[in-house]
Amino acid sequence: MIEDLSREISRIARFVGADTSKDNIARVEEKTQFSYMKKDKTCNYFHHYQHDLFLRNGKVGSWRKFLTEEQGKDMLETERRVYEKFGISVNSCM
Repeated sequence: MIEDLSREISRIARFVGADTSKDNIARVEEKTQFSYMKKDKTCNYFHHYQHDLFLRNGKVGSWRKFLTEEQGKDMLETERRVYEKFGISVNSCM
């Protein structure tokens, strides 16, 4: 998605049978930008995390600043098991 967001949104929209017009894809692209979601209280779980933001910075691997190495390995192992159930290959950032 990072490489070509519009293309990936279009692929997902086609898969689920949603509107793939340029206007709709542009609207989805705008509303899925990290900067937009961070400001939107409905995306940022503001009602649960009033003292802190649920969405931090949107950078791949930034979890390293918040989790220990052991917690990170546990998280990635859980992710791998879940994705494996669905036949999805995971490129981890550990």
